[in-house]
Amino acid sequence: MQLLRIALCLVVVAVVPSMARADLLAEIRSRGVLRVGMAEYAPWMTLAPGGKPTGLEVDIVERLAGDLGVRLQVVATPFDALVDRLAARDVDMVASNLSITPERALRVAFSEPYGDSEVRAVARTDLLGGEVTPEQLNDESIAIATTVGTTGAQTAAEQFPMAQITEFATQDEAAKALLDGAAKALVGSTPYPETLAATDERLAIVGDQPLRTTVEAFAVPQGELIFLTFLDNWIDAVTAEGFIDATRHAWLDQGDGSEPAAAPQP
Repeated sequence: MQLLRIALCLVVVAVVPSMARADLLAEIRSRGVLRVGMAEYAPWMTLAPGGKPTGLEVDIVERLAGDLGVRLQVVATPFDALVDRLAARDVDMVASNLSITPERALRVAFSEPYGDSEVRAVARTDLLGGEVTPEQLNDESIAIATTVGTTGAQTAAEQFPMAQITEFATQDEAAKALLDGAAKALVGSTPYPETLAATDERLAIVGDQPLRTTVEAFAVPQGELIFLTFLDNWIDAVTAEGFIDATRHAWLDQGDGSEPAAAPQP
């Protein structure tokens, strides 16, 4: 009997801490702050002079924080570290144009999708002799720039295994390699390749079809079913009222990643 009591006590000790941290939503509301991990990746999030975050995802999670009755804290994080920081619970969630992939889903939990993107390649036509096809990029003489940890990087490795692929820490560094001629192509998620192509006559989108299509969602730590259910319900509600579409169109239809002329109203 004594051994049974000891065993039951051990079970309680093991279970109670787990239960205590299984309601992240209540913790966020009690704290009064929603900590959201984001990577600098225009137009999803950029840091303006002075460090103020702005972008499509910022507008979305500002609305989310407002509906929760808490303050938003954007935690700027390199893209390839977002999942690690979330799994370690350094942030409450990630909202950074994060595509749902099986590999990521093994470490974090995803909400239902609220957006989609296409992975495309943009190339230096002046260095590659005019119109460029996807087949041309799969060559050992071709240097391709991409951003580390992104689905663009994964897609580049899968689609162009013969090419010399360099994964840069940021989107801007990858773009600089392309514009400086260190790379002959760049692989990334829309609308960034299109934005580059529209602002430099030496650049053009490669091929008529995307290399890959992805869906994006919020990510939260595994085991947080209450918070995840709230996020799913919140996405359904604000999508139905048109907020998600209005926000995406306001930013993505600019074509240059700049701030929208008029922010969508809740």
